[in-house]
Amino acid sequence: MSVVEVEPHPTYFLPVVTFLGLALALACGSAIEQMESTYLDRVQRIEAAAAVDASRSAAILAERDAFAARYAALPTDPVAREAPLGVLNQDMRAAIYADEAAAVAAAEVAGAAMRPNLQGSWSGPGVQLVIDPGGQVHSETHANGMNTNLDAPLQTVTGTGFDVGVFGITTHFVVTVPPHVVAGQWMMTVDGVELTRSP
Repeated sequence: MSVVEVEPHPTYFLPVVTFLGLALALACGSAIEQMESTYLDRVQRIEAAAAVDASRSAAILAERDAFAARYAALPTDPVAREAPLGVLNQDMRAAIYADEAAAVAAAEVAGAAMRPNLQGSWSGPGVQLVIDPGGQVHSETHANGMNTNLDAPLQTVTGTGFDVGVFGITTHFVVTVPPHVVAGQWMMTVDGVELTRSP
């Protein structure tokens, strides 16, 4: 009778197990690194939202500080840290969406308040801007030997500017000082130029 020897496992088994273990360790490491990076990105988005929305800045920064306190309390062990860091990142994402929605709503309210005051014929150094009650905009700019003319409908108005355009091609006008009355005269600052409305 002959005896057949059988190896307990193939010779390639050990390197495969080692490779899979190493790949799993790297995947876990890169997953926690990605989560850490996501946390830092979301902190920056929250800070950017605070910089844009002055009326809610203090509340947004307090929200950021609360997230930072939760982050500081996370376990240092990567395995134990992963799940609570994932929850923290999800909570931050929800807060960012809420902050952005509030900023959009505030911009729409400010734009709705500013829109009727934009109507009229405005002029300033090198600029003529006419916005009729129907929302048609005519703009002429004369600067550095160049003339620019624009005739298009008013698209959107926010508290910080307005867009003019058609067929997806728009020009954004930045309003740094919204329309207001000074000594009986309407004034505003658009694209860095102080404009006065004709009576």
